[in-house]
Amino acid sequence: MDVFLVPISPGRDQLYCEPPAGAAVPAGTDGRPPGWWARQMRRFRQAMAEAEDAGHRRASGGDEPSPRLWERLLGKIAESVAELRLLWHLREATDCRLVHADRITSAQALATTKAEMRRDLGKHRRWLLIDALLLAVSAPLTLIPGPNVPALYFSFRVVGHFLSMRGARRGLDHVVWHGEPTPHLTALGAALGLEPEARADALAAIGRSLGLARFASFVERVSVRAG
Repeated sequence: MDVFLVPISPGRDQLYCEPPAGAAVPAGTDGRPPGWWARQMRRFRQAMAEAEDAGHRRASGGDEPSPRLWERLLGKIAESVAELRLLWHLREATDCRLVHADRITSAQALATTKAEMRRDLGKHRRWLLIDALLLAVSAPLTLIPGPNVPALYFSFRVVGHFLSMRGARRGLDHVVWHGEPTPHLTALGAALGLEPEARADALAAIGRSLGLARFASFVERVSVRAG
């Protein structure tokens, strides 16, 4: 599995991965028992598939914002999928290639990566508790005819945070990391300082050099939040 430590801004790095097409929905069972948890996992996989499809349509310009609540929520889910995908796939990883800018050492890159995963572990543990409570509060809405949209949404979040916690813990304690420096990620800093059109071309070129089809859109999205 390839993991990229992307320098978004001075002092701010973002972990990123791009699994093969069709690998977005976690396939592992995590030893889950039948019953309530199995139903949540089925809901999760369905929401993931719908969100990924909505995200692809939106990225291609073929999907206008929908007034329907569930479809608006799918848009939010699609945005979170790209950021959580790395942790979900780490659950089954044993060896990872850590690709980083060549202005730092592999030891520095690994220290940054593990610090980020420790933050992720604490964040997802906290939100798991919050969203589990909100899921319980939304349960009475099942008595109302029609889909229980809040329960569907919070089910997705509960399962997503749980899987993210497991991925972060595995990345910290079990994965063997192999650092690989690259000048392409070092060039990202200069690319982000360009005018919008030139920046888009530069990010696309860096993505092609790294073999990442969605790298440019990822960097544009997270760099806006970092700004």
